[in-house]
Amino acid sequence: MKHEIIKAKRIAKLHEIIKAKRIAKLQGQLKALRHMEHKINDECLFVFGKLEKDGVEMHPDNFPDQKNDLKFGLNKYVKLNGKIKEYLVSEINFVNLLGDHEDDIITGRQELAENLLEQIEKWENEDE
Repeated sequence: MKHEIIKAKRIAKLHEIIKAKRIAKLQGQLKALRHMEHKINDECLFVFGKLEKDGVEMHPDNFPDQKNDLKFGLNKYVKLNGKIKEYLVSEINFVNLLGDHEDDIITGRQELAENLLEQIEKWENEDE
């Protein structure tokens, strides 16, 4: 009985040591993260201060590289949108070429393509 009590106390002490080590490790990580957070905040303040000092407005014309990236991204989007529509139309035409069929998968493909084309048109007309 006495041996079991000693063993239980040792196990409890061991758990306390392990818990203390975990807490110390987490506290170290938290300290490092707080240090990084302060450095990032300082860097942000420095950059904003420099922008204000130099009188640079946050306007796309002041950042020509980013403006070109935006045009490139827009062109890529337009091409992708066209390819998606082209694929959906070809899917509908393919199913129509098959004529009458009883295959639910083919019917589902056609309905999906038609509904997606309609939804794309709705999204495109939302901004107008």
